[in-house]
Amino acid sequence: MNKKKTKMDLAGIGSRLKNIRKKLDFTQKEFAEILAITMVTLSDIETGKKQPGSDLLFNLAKSFEVNLDFLLFGRGCKFREGAEVKGVMIEDNSFGENTDDVREMLWYMQNSRLAQNAFITLTKEYIYRNWVILRKDINLQNNKNEQENKNE
Repeated sequence: MNKKKTKMDLAGIGSRLKNIRKKLDFTQKEFAEILAITMVTLSDIETGKKQPGSDLLFNLAKSFEVNLDFLLFGRGCKFREGAEVKGVMIEDNSFGENTDDVREMLWYMQNSRLAQNAFITLTKEYIYRNWVILRKDINLQNNKNEQENKNE
């Protein structure tokens, strides 16, 4: 039995990464230094010649609150809520490349009891399967909020 390999959309990832870099107002050189990669590597990723490594993805998420679901698959907002870079809040009200899909889903959520129940069921299943990861994410956010409150 042959398993079909799914190929990453490197061009899409590169385009979204470049879009994020420009939104953050960084040159390739500045961005590469912050992400601990070479400028050539960044250029190769942005042009779709190379796949981003896990260290780069981790640094993006940690340093800039980048939504990796957006970067890798074009789903959701570019940044997680409350992202701040260079002392400026990053506001991203777009839903990424699937804006029409998200708007349609939100319409059904607002107008259909069936959609609401299905969403709740799927959300519960997701939470049960991923509770360890979600708990870590929540704890990190709580620790960050506590640090900010202490600094004020």
